[in-house]
Amino acid sequence: MKYLTLQERVDFVNEVIQLCTVSGEYQPALFDLIFRVVARKYYLGTDYSNIPQSEWPEFAYENWESDFPGEINIDELNGMKDACLERAAVEQNPLNTFLVMAAGILGKMEKNLDGIDMGTLTEAAKSLSRVPPKKLARAAIQYEKIKEKK
Repeated sequence: MKYLTLQERVDFVNEVIQLCTVSGEYQPALFDLIFRVVARKYYLGTDYSNIPQSEWPEFAYENWESDFPGEINIDELNGMKDACLERAAVEQNPLNTFLVMAAGILGKMEKNLDGIDMGTLTEAAKSLSRVPPKKLARAAIQYEKIKEKK
């Protein structure tokens, strides 16, 4: 039975997300197709790089069930699908995208900001990405109300 190594698992997820990203934007409509294409590469050793993209649907879906039973652990395959979907959710989070951009901009501005610890500021910005958006919006509104009272 085929099991992926830790590095193969990371590479698998990265490859799925990369192939589902078009012009810098994640495209959910591509996920199932791309997941199956990449699964065939990692579990069956089938290289898709020489197959024209127009033929990927047939390559991905044809004989899917007959090719996989007994060859892999279905729980692992489902786990890989979950990992890819979780990573896709992170990629689609607009707040996360904003924070990554802001961190880059702040890094460039660091030269002009004497006395500000950019490492601490960056860590604070990263921690905000873990706060649910509604909670973050409520906190911003409360802050604005407090600021107005001063």
